[in-house]
Amino acid sequence: MISQLFRWSTLVMTLVLVTVALRSPVITVQGFALSTATPRPPTPTQTVRPPTPTSTPRPPTPTPSATLTLTPSPTQTPTETPACQVAGLLATQREVAWVGSGDEQSHVGDDNLYAGIYFGRIYHGALQFNLEDLPDGVHLHWARVSLTGQTTAFLGLDGQWRLQFMGPEVDEWWPAGSFDQIHNAQVLFTVPPVLERQDLAAGLVNVFAFTPEQLPALQERLQGTRRASLRLDGPQEGPNNVFSWDSGYGPDSIGRPPLLVICYSMVTPRPPTATATPRPPTPTVTLTSTPRPPTATSTPRPPTPGPTATPGVYPSPATTESAVAPSPTPTPGAHPGPASTEGLLVEPDPGEPPDGRA
Repeated sequence: MISQLFRWSTLVMTLVLVTVALRSPVITVQGFALSTATPRPPTPTQTVRPPTPTSTPRPPTPTPSATLTLTPSPTQTPTETPACQVAGLLATQREVAWVGSGDEQSHVGDDNLYAGIYFGRIYHGALQFNLEDLPDGVHLHWARVSLTGQTTAFLGLDGQWRLQFMGPEVDEWWPAGSFDQIHNAQVLFTVPPVLERQDLAAGLVNVFAFTPEQLPALQERLQGTRRASLRLDGPQEGPNNVFSWDSGYGPDSIGRPPLLVICYSMVTPRPPTATATPRPPTPTVTLTSTPRPPTATSTPRPPTPGPTATPGVYPSPATTESAVAPSPTPTPGAHPGPASTEGLLVEPDPGEPPDGRA
C-alpha cells in the first residue's frame, strides 16, 4: 500500500516537473541540467561569396580636341572701284539744233532747243556730245546731262518732256537733219527723269542721269563712233505746249549750253572676290580618367560681319531735278563754252513763236 502511494507521488511529482519544464527551457533534476527548449533549426548564415574583381577603370582613349577650322566660303564683296576723275563736255554751236514738222533742214546753232507742239506743229530739240577728248580705254562710272531752261512763253498747263538717247547710226550727221530724219530716228532709251510742267522754268537747270543699266550704251560709243546723240521730246498732240532749253549760243542765249558730266577711270573695276568665312567646328566629347558625364567643348561663334569701307568708290549722282550743274574739271581739248549764268531766273524776251506766228 505504501509502495503504491510512493509510486503515485513519484508520478505526480514527475508530472509537475514536466509541466514546469514546459515553461522553463532548463530544469535541474537530481543535479543534472536538462534542456527542455524545442530545438530550432540553425539559421542559415550568408554564404560568403568570393570577392568579385571590381572593374578597373581603363585609361580614356585620347580623342582630338575641337579646333577651329577655316573653310573658304565664297561671299560677295563690293566691287573695287578705282579713283574717279570728273570731266565736263560742252556741246558746241554746230552740235545743237531744233527742228519742226515739215522742215527739210534743222536749225543748227540757234539759241533755242524747242520741244513740244505749237498749232499742230511738232518740235524736237537735237544735241550731240563729242567724246574724242576722252582718253582711250577709260571706264565710265556715271554720267549725266544738264540743260538750262530758256523760255516758258509757249508753255501750256501740263505735259511731259523726255531726253532720248539715240542709236549710233545717226551719230555721223546729227543734229543737221530734216524733221523726218530726226523724228523717225531710233531711240534706245529715255534718260531719266521724265519732266512735268512744274519742273520747267527759265534759268532752271534740269539734270538727266544715266542709270547703271544705261551706262554701257554710252561706254560702247567710246569704242565706236565717239559721239553721243540725244533728242528732246515734248507733247506731240493737244493745245499749244512748247518749252525751250538754252543752246548756249545766239543773241538771245543766256550762255548755258548743254553739258555732259562724266566720272571715269583708266582701270576697269575688279570683279567680286571670294573671302574665307570661319565656320564653327563640330563639338567633340573629351574623356578624362575620372568617370564623369561627357562635357561638350564650347563652340566658337562665327564673327559678325561688319561694313567694310572700300576706298575709291564713287556713288552715282542722284537724279535730282532742278539741281545746278557743277563746274566741270577742265578736260584737255574740251570745247569752251560761254560764261556761266548759274541761278539766272529772269526770263529773256522770247520774241516770236518758233513758227513765226504773232
